[in-house]
Amino acid sequence: MVELETNMGWESVVPDWKKRRDSWLKECTNTVDVATAANLMLEFESKVEWSAVDKKWANVRESWVNDCQTASTYADLANALVIFESYALWDLVSPILGEN
Repeated sequence: MVELETNMGWESVVPDWKKRRDSWLKECTNTVDVATAANLMLEFESKVEWSAVDKKWANVRESWVNDCQTASTYADLANALVIFESYALWDLVSPILGEN
């Protein structure tokens, strides 16, 4: 989750994310339970600009949020993270990664 956030450029997130980012990163590092990690992932996703994700994200987001909220294992969250990453427009959010 931290790696995803780190690879997304500032243009990919709402401006107020700059104020929250440092404490969010610390919370991610100190998180020991699935529910807190899920909430942190949901928080970050909510700060990502819609222009940074595929338009189809709007069709799956509600289900994805539910999956995060009901996740009971880190494997559940990892799966949700992979799904979210698959909708990121990498050529826009991180041009260097988008070249791969």
